[in-house]
Amino acid sequence: MILIHGRGVTALSCANLLLQKGFNVKINGKPFSSELSVLIDLSTLQLLAQIFEDKNIVELGYPIQHRIVKWGDDAPKVVNAHAKAIKLNQLNSSLERSLSDILFCKENNDDESIECHIDATGRRSQIAYKLAGATNTFFGSREMITTQVEASLDHCITETVENGWLFMFPVSTNRAIVQMMCPVTNAEANHKSILENAIQQSSLINFYTHSRNIERIACFPASPKILSSLGSNRWLAVGHAAFTVDPICGNGIGAAIHSAILAAATLEKKDSTEFNTAIDHYHKRQQLSFVLHLQHINDYYKCFAHNRNWQQELSSTRQFLESNTATNILNYDNMYYQLANNSLVKLEDLVS
Repeated sequence: MILIHGRGVTALSCANLLLQKGFNVKINGKPFSSELSVLIDLSTLQLLAQIFEDKNIVELGYPIQHRIVKWGDDAPKVVNAHAKAIKLNQLNSSLERSLSDILFCKENNDDESIECHIDATGRRSQIAYKLAGATNTFFGSREMITTQVEASLDHCITETVENGWLFMFPVSTNRAIVQMMCPVTNAEANHKSILENAIQQSSLINFYTHSRNIERIACFPASPKILSSLGSNRWLAVGHAAFTVDPICGNGIGAAIHSAILAAATLEKKDSTEFNTAIDHYHKRQQLSFVLHLQHINDYYKCFAHNRNWQQELSSTRQFLESNTATNILNYDNMYYQLANNSLVKLEDLVS
């Protein structure tokens, strides 16, 4: 029996994939109640529709067709961005309806029938530490400040300001989410004031909403992180429990789902002599995805080269990318690996 810890999109995706492969699966997790709205690109929704064999998944949410980007000193540009703004609890409810064969249970780590644990409990997970002493390495300490405002627009906006970047996307015809990514320089900082000042500095987002429209805010940690170990023959860390990406990539949920796909393919080798090799591939494949992500954001954040706070924030990322550890991970040259009967999993198919 495979016990999956967590009840979010990644946990449910992994559960359904394992069910399709004939595994006995149980899920240990509380019902997902967050009304947080996120932007999910259409390709990720299509992937979920394929995993759960439910084409109605792509119909969920509020549609967005393009994005306006003003990054650094560059002039604003319009790019295609086929995506949906979706409440996570709405998405989860839709996915759970497809899992009638899953038994939701209370935690019982001593159950002798458990052959493998899947840790899909998210960024703050302690499961991997309890099971194997695995710890997280964090690359920075930046936060995302978020609020919901009255605004009417049919596209999303990404815009840099003095101390970070802003992101705005509609969730309905007259409501939108505004977020700001910035380094944490003071634990007692007034996040509402930081967001208000950033909106006042903006030229695009300030057109649609004003800082005086801000009522309530929420903050969450948003720096990349990765576990020291991602699994063994008794457990695997999946999705944001394994590693989290910087929100600038725009597809953290997609990356987490691809992690679930790879985990399910790895467990398909559980009863074969290739299982340990498959686990090793899983570990290195996840590390490679993470390091490639760090390279990407390091290039993206060069526009903050003269900002002292951002330079301190990104110093650990630069040091790691220059290390022998990162070089060895990038040299992992296994473009193809036999993980499932008569099928090859390509490197580029498993990372967005």
